[in-house]
Amino acid sequence: MEFSMILIFQILIYIFIVYALYRAFTASKRKRKDISEEATIIKKEYFRVSGLDLGYPKYDDSFEVTFQLKNKERTFVVSQFEYELLDEGDQGILCHDRYKIISFGDKLKRPEDS
Repeated sequence: MEFSMILIFQILIYIFIVYALYRAFTASKRKRKDISEEATIIKKEYFRVSGLDLGYPKYDDSFEVTFQLKNKERTFVVSQFEYELLDEGDQGILCHDRYKIISFGDKLKRPEDS
């Protein structure tokens, strides 16, 4: 009885390791696809959310930048550094992965471009 429990436990560990390796391998194949588009910054917004409403004695700051693309507008949440670096009216090539800005014109560069 004890031997069969040890064997089942070892099999479960083996299955877990194989599954983890499979997920790691397939994740590396699903690399993000960067999108590059001509864009203009049309709006910058800053929000301060009070945690006091939720019972927390702190504030959370949120920074958003809205770009006018060819046929649509797209808004990204950015860091305070990026927010202060960018200005309304700035134009350039916006590179993003649908969720996050990777680079924009001469102001924000990819880490490997620095």
